[in-house]
Amino acid sequence: TARISWAPKGSGLPVETKNYNYNYLCSDLRVKAMMPIHCQCKARTLEEFGDLLKHDAEEFILVVQGRVEVHTEFYGPRTLDVGDGVYIDSRMGHAYLNVGEGDAWIVSVNLNH
Repeated sequence: TARISWAPKGSGLPVETKNYNYNYLCSDLRVKAMMPIHCQCKARTLEEFGDLLKHDAEEFILVVQGRVEVHTEFYGPRTLDVGDGVYIDSRMGHAYLNVGEGDAWIVSVNLNH
């Protein structure tokens, strides 16, 4: 009941994929209800991204750098700027694209079902 895990700048477990550079925060806690992630969005088009992702969770993202276009299976795309966020059911197909001039980074918090 008194767990704590710090996430100092630059910490976390890095994982690189085709579309994202993930940095899993607070990775010293192996069993947790939420998964906080600092994530770089790399793909710039849906064609480059490929199939939309789906997983058994809910997630909130907040743009912390750049511009991110959110694509989902059932809704039209929407562009988010720094400070904008969205909460989605992750079982719906989704993709986060970098649509700005420089890098695009989000903080994502996933809650597994």
